[in-house]
Amino acid sequence: MDDIDLTGWELPDGIAPAECIRIVRGEPGRIERLVVEVPPETGRSLSDLMIGGVPLRWGGQIAECITVKLVGGATDLRTVSNDRIECVGQACVLRSDTRLLRAIDIGTNIPPGLMPAFSEPHSHDGRGAGPAVVATLNYSRRAHGGI
Repeated sequence: MDDIDLTGWELPDGIAPAECIRIVRGEPGRIERLVVEVPPETGRSLSDLMIGGVPLRWGGQIAECITVKLVGGATDLRTVSNDRIECVGQACVLRSDTRLLRAIDIGTNIPPGLMPAFSEPHSHDGRGAGPAVVATLNYSRRAHGGI
């Protein structure tokens, strides 16, 4: 998220809308997680918030005030030389809902109810689905303390 526009936000008792916004992760211009809540000591709740004269009832009303941006970079692919990394996991999906990706340690049996996410087998030689999945799993493990 880039920014949240508080124009038209009104709360009773002189509560400033900016007091209801807290960046939990990230920073202004690069917000990864934002919490909207009325400070508890005011005795008010989000249902007391008016946005553009309309009482807050849906999260979409807040979402309409958020600006999202995409930041990217470009490079000549011939200048990138990434080392291969060991495969530490394999991606699986629920048989009942293939939209949900799960990761399991490589070498363990796939639990009941799950199936491989990719039809190509994992390989350690840089071919097949392995390397693309490995990068995601390694990032996930570091960022979230486990899979």
